[in-house]
Amino acid sequence: MGQIFKRQIHSHAASGKIIAVDIKPLHCLDIEAVKSISETAFDKGWSDKDFAYFIAHDSGCCWGVFNKKRLLGYFLSLLVQGELDIIVVAVEKEFRRWGIAEMLLGVIWELVEVKRAFLEVEAGNTPAIRLYEKMGYRQYGVRKKYYAGLKDAVVMKKEKID
Repeated sequence: MGQIFKRQIHSHAASGKIIAVDIKPLHCLDIEAVKSISETAFDKGWSDKDFAYFIAHDSGCCWGVFNKKRLLGYFLSLLVQGELDIIVVAVEKEFRRWGIAEMLLGVIWELVEVKRAFLEVEAGNTPAIRLYEKMGYRQYGVRKKYYAGLKDAVVMKKEKID
């Protein structure tokens, strides 16, 4: 899983700016950048130790989208026997709606090891649910009061078609 995928992303702004990016595995040296994005994307922050757990884990499948050395978005998951448990996908605020999350969710299917993937998303997060459905994920179930004992999570699943 040490390969690098080269892509381009396009701004949806009037400028139509295009930038080159590399999609590559995250390393513990990237934790500060990951943490910075997380703090703007989510209500509850994670510690360095939380991020390191996934990035350094033997089954960790953690990728980032980089423009030069700047992290624009990331994906943390665990891959065990072809099943991918997606923990989090987050994008820097300035680069949301540039297709970065979609790019990250797509590149995992280029890894031959992935046969199916699961994720949870807050039931009220309609934009994320639409993105996951666009990427081929289907609603699989609901976890009641999953987030902070208050909000339901929709469980979604996608399987590789050979």
